[in-house]
Amino acid sequence: MTPVVTNDLHSIATGKSWRDSPRVILAQHRSLDLLAMSTLLLSTPALDIVGAETSLQKLVEASRVLRPEVAIIDTTYPEGAAFDAAADLIENQYTRHVLFLDGLFLDDAARTCHAALAIAIPNTGYLTKEASLDELCEAIEKLSVVTF
Repeated sequence: MTPVVTNDLHSIATGKSWRDSPRVILAQHRSLDLLAMSTLLLSTPALDIVGAETSLQKLVEASRVLRPEVAIIDTTYPEGAAFDAAADLIENQYTRHVLFLDGLFLDDAARTCHAALAIAIPNTGYLTKEASLDELCEAIEKLSVVTF
């Protein structure tokens, strides 16, 4: 999927420059889920969605070029690949922060494991997909203003 790059329509719609909003890129391995998340977040004037990818490799490549403040990554990629990609993004300074979103139908043991992995990587946050849009936006905002 080609990264979606916003333009001056954001400032027209919201009354503020898109540069005032955290730049966010999304990674979700299921296309339909990515479309739903992108659509939902694009409707939020407090965010500047600069890209959306189904492939973690393409996420890293797009982040290298787009330099978002926050990358939102679904944790349910096979074999912990989301955590490896997040470490790569932060280590190479392609993004400053990563917010992990955990799956809806995971058991408590899996969620505990994912949360522990997320905490082990610097500059990250963790939410479950049951979080409301307000909670998601608040987490993104908090991550984007924290400097390490």
